[in-house]
Amino acid sequence: MFIEQSIKKGIGIVSEAARAMPAAPGIYKMINIESEIVYVGKAKNLPKRVISYTKVENLPTRLKRMIASLSRIEYLTTNTEAEALLLEANLIKSLKPKFNIALKDDKSFPYIVIEDKHDYPRIAKFRGTKKENYTYFGPFAQARNVNETIVELQKLFGIRPCTDSYFASRKRPCLQYQIKRCTGPCANKISKEDYQKIVKQTKDFLAGKNSEIQTKLISEMEIASEKLDYEKAAELRDRIRLLSQTQAKNKFKTDSISDADLIALHRDDTGCAVQVMFIRNGTNYGDKVYFPIHTEELSDGEIIELFIGQIYQKTPPAKNILTTTELSSREALEQALKSLWDIKTKIIIAKKEEHKHLMEIVLLNAKEALSRINKQKAKQLSTLENVAKLFELPKTPKRIEVYDNSHIQGTNAIGCMIVAGTEGFMKNQYRRFLIKSLNGIGEGDDYQMLREVLERRFKRLMPDNYPDLILIDGGKGHLSVAKEMFEKFNISDIELVCISKGADRNAGREFFHTLDKKPFQLDRNDPTLHYLQLIRDEVHRFAIESHRKRRIKDSTKSGVDEIPQIGAKRKKLLLSHFGSLERLKEANFEDITRIGGISKKIAKIIYNYLHNEQ
Repeated sequence: MFIEQSIKKGIGIVSEAARAMPAAPGIYKMINIESEIVYVGKAKNLPKRVISYTKVENLPTRLKRMIASLSRIEYLTTNTEAEALLLEANLIKSLKPKFNIALKDDKSFPYIVIEDKHDYPRIAKFRGTKKENYTYFGPFAQARNVNETIVELQKLFGIRPCTDSYFASRKRPCLQYQIKRCTGPCANKISKEDYQKIVKQTKDFLAGKNSEIQTKLISEMEIASEKLDYEKAAELRDRIRLLSQTQAKNKFKTDSISDADLIALHRDDTGCAVQVMFIRNGTNYGDKVYFPIHTEELSDGEIIELFIGQIYQKTPPAKNILTTTELSSREALEQALKSLWDIKTKIIIAKKEEHKHLMEIVLLNAKEALSRINKQKAKQLSTLENVAKLFELPKTPKRIEVYDNSHIQGTNAIGCMIVAGTEGFMKNQYRRFLIKSLNGIGEGDDYQMLREVLERRFKRLMPDNYPDLILIDGGKGHLSVAKEMFEKFNISDIELVCISKGADRNAGREFFHTLDKKPFQLDRNDPTLHYLQLIRDEVHRFAIESHRKRRIKDSTKSGVDEIPQIGAKRKKLLLSHFGSLERLKEANFEDITRIGGISKKIAKIIYNYLHNEQ
């Protein structure tokens, strides 16, 4: 009855808002009673689109819940539908409204970067905001595609991958030189002119000028052979052979497309998968699959339009985007991408035979990916059902929170929480708690740390992050502390379990402690035990990693923070460039001046301070 009244009230809010909207393109924001933006949409005609939400019988349960939670609707008109598309995609990506279509993994794509500002440029993986004096190649679908390509380029051309600080400190060539993946510029094993030549060859290779490189290498090999320089000729011969092998492996088999993004959608009763493949300069830069959620009420075309709008917020598109799905807003999307990136992108519905064949490959990958993730979900669900049976839970847990802490004699104390659910580890829900109650005094009180972490967590319990099971790495004492916090916050509907090491701290002999049972053990071959060990080990890893990062941060803080005229931005530049305070102390004046954003005047202040010079 309450839900029906809330929906009726929401329909009234929608109707009133629609009457006030002009018949123009724009975006609308659904806002709940807690003033949270829960949905963002775009429309060619605002009132016509918004009024459709009053027909609740046509809406999925998810959107009915949204209508029931409404307090108001805000809107913003735009000059064109293209502007509305851009604004909608930007707001969805930044605000992540909980009722919108979500890509889950929305990280920016990695690039290969060559740092042109150095006399001996390095090659590296890059992700973030682009800067001047750097040459970028990409995007690549995944980091492993970048890593594999960099290794191939090292084998082919010998361009260095090391940081500038490491390069400056070397007197002898490192292992990369010994295994023939670097030409050893740090130890003057190659002249500046010859190194610049291999840098140009590397850029030409990434730009797709492979035949030109091969022709030049053949010519150089013939000249070396005529001069009886057989060692150099053999080296060039091996490079030509490796180049041919690399070309054969990476070349994308098509003559009509050299620069395109291929996007295919597969959906069934279980969900939806969108596969994207990047083709640049005739080379396959990898593919990646996304599993959008909240797509039930959307058509295939609407899903692809929203996908394109979100994926190209941080990454420029190719000149061509191929898809098999008809798009009602294709022209508006093309205008939006042109406005955003100043790139004339053409969205092509694959109808040519060659295009169809390419899209069939991408579509097959999307289909297989959805099948694979469904099998993983089924296995995970079966495991969670066994957990429910083991601890006599009223239902299969959808959210399990696991807690642990890490410290060294009370210093740099940190508590951590990881979350596991029906789709595995939910890493965007992981949390770190910097312990405040110990103040770095004493040997460290695990119970007080747990008390603080649970208190801070329980203060923020909400319906959308309410756990079914809490697992704590600890024994009877930890169970008593957790029980105390449950009573303080009147929590009675969350199962509480502590897992402690067995005799000799052997894995497989763990004890489980609950509020209503004596401590018990499971057979060491029990799959449920293996799962509980897995999530316990994950929180342990996360806690140690978080503690280590905080300890390293504190160890460098005093030395760098005390340098005059060094603020947060310059501190970050120094530590990211040199890696540590010790490395910074070893650097000479010229090394410091090479950092972008550090002037000679500031470099002198830094150098003098670190070396106690007036």
